[in-house]
Amino acid sequence: MKQTARIRWCRLAFGWLPAALVGLVMMPVPAQQINAPPRDEVNMLDVIKAPGKRLAEGKNTKPAGPLRVKTYYVDEIRPVKPIAVTQGDRVRSVDTVYRLTITGEQFPVRALLTVIWIDDTAYLGVHESEDLRSLSVLLFDRAALKHNAAISVGYGEKEKDMLSILPEKLQIGPNR
Repeated sequence: MKQTARIRWCRLAFGWLPAALVGLVMMPVPAQQINAPPRDEVNMLDVIKAPGKRLAEGKNTKPAGPLRVKTYYVDEIRPVKPIAVTQGDRVRSVDTVYRLTITGEQFPVRALLTVIWIDDTAYLGVHESEDLRSLSVLLFDRAALKHNAAISVGYGEKEKDMLSILPEKLQIGPNR
């Protein structure tokens, strides 16, 4: 008798728990709780695909290196809204962005990060085109585009076996 009363009490006390847990799991999430960028932020994919003013362009047509890189071009892009860029511990607003694009035959899909190098400085956040024939990176400082700098592409920050150096140096005029 005591056993039956105890079981009945447990069913009454905790019987609602499974239903409540299922209800919580099935509860719809309001759209504003999903991690989406605020409406006033600039979508970087839109910036990387935006038309720009051509500042520099290489002339090479012969593939070079293990990644079969060909040439480069640099475009100046003016996003519709300034972009907040963090450098160290300070944030600054940028209204001009520079897109460096490297072209090749077809870049391989790799598990490692794609890295574009300008001289000895590595730039991450590289975007691959849909046809895998070009790689682009956004630069937020015109000073990164050094005249006569070597440009190279690789996979991983330390992997040197898959590094291809463009046969031509960056030819870009002074900042205007």
